[in-house]
Amino acid sequence: MPAQYRHLYTGDVDLGQAAMLESVKGLDLHPDHPLSRAAMQSSEAEATAWAFTVGNHLSIPNEIIILDDDYEGDGAIERLRLEFSSHYGINGLHHAGFCKLRASSPKDLSVYPKLAFWLQPHIDPDGEVANV
Repeated sequence: MPAQYRHLYTGDVDLGQAAMLESVKGLDLHPDHPLSRAAMQSSEAEATAWAFTVGNHLSIPNEIIILDDDYEGDGAIERLRLEFSSHYGINGLHHAGFCKLRASSPKDLSVYPKLAFWLQPHIDPDGEVANV
């Protein structure tokens, strides 16, 4: 989630996300505005893809990052999707500006599982992004 909304996540993730999305909706921004994209791409799928790449960065074995019993017993499948960069959360990270999906993409970003930054910066409604 964009930095200016992190304070909303104080225990109940669903309430924090609802408050953030309501706030962004109230700004009446275009869906492709960087703030809209960052807010829309802050769900469990993106968090899973993010956690997986953090674990890889820290050299944690994939089987420890996501256990077979995780995700209602589908942890091995989720892990396989992430290992082959076919998990839908990766697409969300891409649209939020964290990475690109393949080396041939025109954006000047790292290819997943490498990320351009770890946390979403503060994004002003006028499109200004704080230094990452």
